[in-house]
Amino acid sequence: MCRILSLSGNYKKERAALIFRSFRKLAKDGKVYDGMAKGHRDGWGIGSYLDDNNVFLLKRPTNALIGKGFKKTVDRVLCDKPNVVISHLRKASTGVKKKDNSHPFYRDGFLFCHNGTIFNSINIPLRSDFKKNIKGQ
Repeated sequence: MCRILSLSGNYKKERAALIFRSFRKLAKDGKVYDGMAKGHRDGWGIGSYLDDNNVFLLKRPTNALIGKGFKKTVDRVLCDKPNVVISHLRKASTGVKKKDNSHPFYRDGFLFCHNGTIFNSINIPLRSDFKKNIKGQ
């Protein structure tokens, strides 16, 4: 199962940065199901609403602990002082490590992510214009 962090409202930048540092550590040692390797190392993403018309989204199919990408993205997002921030650490249960399988996703003004595997997704009744826009597994 993945890990999701969301911030909303009027928060202090310093407190939010501390929360993100703790969240990032789950990439290394986050709890998972028995028999799985510890951590959530299969991708990460951060999205935020900058205002009514602008959304920021950056996601990578890498471990959030490797390199400075995650930290730089958090710093950038928190400087914007958005009202809503959504962050995701991926623990792959299906699908390969690639950007299209990393969350959050963005569609028609909405940022979203989910936790857990969606089984038999092929059987979910979606409009054809939605189905053609699915990029991940």
